Amino acid sequence: MKTKKEKTFNMRKCPKCSSEDVGVVIGENGTWECHKCKWKGRDIKEEELTEEEFMKHLDEKGEEIS
Repeated sequence: MKTKKEKTFNMRKCPKCSSEDVGVVIGENGTWECHKCKWKGRDIKEEELTEEEFMKHLDEKGEEIS
């Protein structure tokens, strides 16, 4: 079991298309929306990554790290 001493990052993904482009719907408590496939719902996929895993994920996506 991992200890919680290192920083973790939470990633949320659409359960339908696995896109990370999701956001909370304003005015609807607990409802999420995918901006890519227009899915709406409450059962969002959440992943918890360590700092090392998160940096690797950003590298794979081609994100700029400053």
